[in-house]
Amino acid sequence: MVLIISTVFSVLIAQNDSKITGTVGKEKIIDQKLVICELGSKACMFMQVDPNLIIDVNGKKLKPEELEIGWYLEADIEKNENGERIIKALNVDPDKTVICFSSLNEEEGKEVKQMLLNKNGIKLVNLHLESQQVYIEYDPQVISYSAVEKTITDDGYEIE
Repeated sequence: MVLIISTVFSVLIAQNDSKITGTVGKEKIIDQKLVICELGSKACMFMQVDPNLIIDVNGKKLKPEELEIGWYLEADIEKNENGERIIKALNVDPDKTVICFSSLNEEEGKEVKQMLLNKNGIKLVNLHLESQQVYIEYDPQVISYSAVEKTITDDGYEIE
């Protein structure tokens, strides 16, 4: 009973958050909604975006559909006049990402972390085993997001 109550409470708290952190999902935009793979959760969210939103990424002005897969973001969420949650502001950092695994236990997580830290251009790796994710800070001038993914999949891990 306590588990059910705490789970429901956690879901309600999460649904009321005014900020979501994660990465741009592989689908990017679906039906005018940005796909965000949320850090700390196994879920990808489809969030409505303010149609007038322009995002500054390292001095370049972009529309949501111009964001690249895997870019780390912090989305400020507000409710619109219909009570729907909508992204009103986005802070994007292309030097960070979150990679979601199909499964990742503690031993595998340590192996992945060490493997990534041995790659040139990877600066920091934090494990989030409860959500089977890895948060990565890297230098995109040295290693691309797709090369980070390839490093992981070439070592036999399945990512989402």
